Amino acid sequence: MLILNAAQINALAPAHSMAIVSCATSGSEPLLLARWLKAGCFVGLVGSFSPINREADDDVILRSRVFVDTYGGALKEAGDLLDPLKRKIIARKHIVGEITLFKSVGTPIEDLALAHLVVEAGGGACFELGHGAEI
Repeated sequence: MLILNAAQINALAPAHSMAIVSCATSGSEPLLLARWLKAGCFVGLVGSFSPINREADDDVILRSRVFVDTYGGALKEAGDLLDPLKRKIIARKHIVGEITLFKSVGTPIEDLALAHLVVEAGGGACFELGHGAEI
């Protein structure tokens, strides 16, 4: 897995060859742009968990078939969904798109499961790559 900062991500764009894109950010401006994504890719947005935070632009949301971990959490905390809903970019019954997007606002059990997997794998090696790290 390669972990990148915003400048490194912008340098990699377009991500047309990527089948899976995952963001774990807490910024207020979208970092992931739809024009970088090919049809059929999977997008996982797991970072922002506040109505004022965005990880992906409106077009990513519009082109996506959106799945959430919990409706209650997503409809209170997921700025990636709440902002376009509020501005009527999308409706709650969002149409099926060409990208699959999973939006998670997180639950403690997910953190525990990931920690368990990392420990079981021996902790992994970490190599600094600028501001990012390969794990």
